[in-house]
Amino acid sequence: MVVETPEHNIDDISDLPTDQIEYVLNLIIDKVREESGKDYAHYFLWFRNKGREIGVSLTHPHSQVYVLPFTPSRVERELESSREYFNNHGRCLFCDILNAELKDSVRLIYSNDYWVSFMPFYSHWPFEVHIYPRRHVQLITELTRDEVRGLAETLKVSLCGLTHVFSKSMPYVLVLHQAPLKGYYPYYHLHIEVYGILRDEDKVKYAAGMETGGGNFTYDSVPEENAQRIRDSVIRNCTHNNR
Repeated sequence: MVVETPEHNIDDISDLPTDQIEYVLNLIIDKVREESGKDYAHYFLWFRNKGREIGVSLTHPHSQVYVLPFTPSRVERELESSREYFNNHGRCLFCDILNAELKDSVRLIYSNDYWVSFMPFYSHWPFEVHIYPRRHVQLITELTRDEVRGLAETLKVSLCGLTHVFSKSMPYVLVLHQAPLKGYYPYYHLHIEVYGILRDEDKVKYAAGMETGGGNFTYDSVPEENAQRIRDSVIRNCTHNNR
């Protein structure tokens, strides 16, 4: 467990100063380095659950770390797809997604010199936000000091916007997707995925029959419209408090 602040009554990590978020990120980076040398450590998964709808029982602001002897199945599928794409096209799949989102611009949430957050056109969850580094890197330990600072800023603004879309604070799951600790994966691109699960005020998007039983997500909104709602929330609630 990563305790993100000594303050108990903090709704979200985005309420913390950017310096404090950067400090948390550096703790994660140090832990990745520490675990990488261990024989059993094949994958380092950092994630954050927020909200009782997610099943959170401990309300003090925190995130979690799993050091696994295997690669999680979702990341494994990303590795397979990105390897196939690289072999067929000679380019990174994630870099092409990032360039497409920058070109379209309608689903962008926030960007700085180092990171871009957006709602992907293939979103599963009603308010799903992906955060990509502009530079092609595989592991969080490869980030420069400026990139870590830029990620802290991007997380603060993006999560602030997501959290305040509705009058009720948005429950979400945040997960770091990076390459496995063992091996060589030049075709993979580190990124963060955030799944905001409210589809409207007090209406939760559940992974039900089609999603859990069928394995396919239905999306009953429009990503471009929901991205605009997050951008509007950023303007209302977040841009004056990015410190």
